[in-house]
Amino acid sequence: MLTFDTEDFITPETNDVLKSLVEILNRHGLRGEFYVVSEKMRVLVNDYPGILGLLKMGRHVIGYHQNCHSVHPTIAEYSNVRDWEAAVETAYLYETRRINVYTGELRANESGGIAYMREVLGTTPISFRPPGYVWSPALVYVLRSLGVRVFSLSSAFRAITGEDLNWYMGVLQVPAGDLYMDGYLVRGDLQGLKGAFSKLCEGGGEHKLVVLALHPCMLVTTKFWDFNYYHGRNPGSPEQVSLPPLRSREDVWTALRTFEEFLEYLESLENVEVVTSEDLLELVEETAGVTVTKGELAELASQVISSSTLPNYLRTCRGHYLTLAETYLVLAKAALSYLRSGELPSSVKLSVEEHLVLGPVEYFSNKGKLINLTAGLLEHVFSEALRASRERGYIPAVITAGGYRLSAADVLYLSAYTIWSAGQGGLPRFVAFTGREVLPPSAHDLEISYSWPCLPRGEDFSVELLRARLQLWTLKPASLRTRPSSLKPLWGTCRTPRASP
Repeated sequence: MLTFDTEDFITPETNDVLKSLVEILNRHGLRGEFYVVSEKMRVLVNDYPGILGLLKMGRHVIGYHQNCHSVHPTIAEYSNVRDWEAAVETAYLYETRRINVYTGELRANESGGIAYMREVLGTTPISFRPPGYVWSPALVYVLRSLGVRVFSLSSAFRAITGEDLNWYMGVLQVPAGDLYMDGYLVRGDLQGLKGAFSKLCEGGGEHKLVVLALHPCMLVTTKFWDFNYYHGRNPGSPEQVSLPPLRSREDVWTALRTFEEFLEYLESLENVEVVTSEDLLELVEETAGVTVTKGELAELASQVISSSTLPNYLRTCRGHYLTLAETYLVLAKAALSYLRSGELPSSVKLSVEEHLVLGPVEYFSNKGKLINLTAGLLEHVFSEALRASRERGYIPAVITAGGYRLSAADVLYLSAYTIWSAGQGGLPRFVAFTGREVLPPSAHDLEISYSWPCLPRGEDFSVELLRARLQLWTLKPASLRTRPSSLKPLWGTCRTPRASP
């Protein structure tokens, strides 16, 4: 993927270099993914409409790079509240209303953010990359509800599953930029860029996705435009804004020439194809509509109860991946059916809405605590679990039964135990077990870039980080569609170059 963080809406010269980059791509017939800040889009619409025409002519993907990027409150700041519904409501406002870029004040009667992008493009941007890779579950939820289908939040998902493409919170996750080309281009270091790219292409099995990224503005300026917003401060007025120093014209031409030479190098390699989010969506199988058979129910139940910790995700014998949230719903539906009819269902199918159910949005765990429930309470537990999940759109953190507060991990275990017991002659009168940690073991691997210099110093963002880790209940690898052998893969390993780096 060739991706471009298109963000500087204060420096006029950055628009000319953006135009040059698009023209180079168009000459080579290569598609890029341009993550555009809403206020930058406003600049293009008002003053540089020809650039939008070039983007459309090249069929480039125009993604979303947030409303105002570094204007405060940033995503992390406006999402940093304990109440989930309040975080969602605030995210919706800050991503659909225009914001004063000097003061951060909302203009309630003027569209902005992704709503403005949709007005300009006639469709919702297909993809999103957060500024500084700082994001929140509330933002992901809001953008998903508004139609964004592909996110580039973090490479942690790839580290957890071992796969390039994953589902998280019901949207396709593409890794963060593996390599930012800015420095190589402005130095004219073509050989260094080739070497870095080749190193990224090593290993990976049959297919590997490499995400190359570029800040067009940094080919023109010697430092980022948003130093005006560092450490949690807005400039306050236009007079307080300082423009970043500009590079020489020779340096800009060197960067553009090196970029074009690197594209020529990519074209010389076999088994390499430049792709966009649109291509990747065609490659992955949709998650909705998966039916779990009776035999797979037993298999899933066994996977859940056989380990002292939660799995990161589950896989059936037919190769279908299920998130913890999907497994929770599937097993609860099957267990409830068994308790009411005395037989396990022949299959369980999740609706589209159920596939989009989130993990718990609050943390509660009974780890290490002994719980002893009468079997007669289980019908209430599973019925309440399903009702709350459907009504709220997320798995309840707590369900009360028999004087106990049961966590999501406890309910998952109980449903698995009920299904396992159905094959062992039925449930005992009492079910005793030790509560488990509600976070999967990979939770510590998921981090958010709170070292981004635009964030206020010393502010505690642990609430949002914990929410993001809880949503690992929605993580699973993206299964790839089977393609006829006569068709080449959408991307390849670049193990057999025609030209040496």
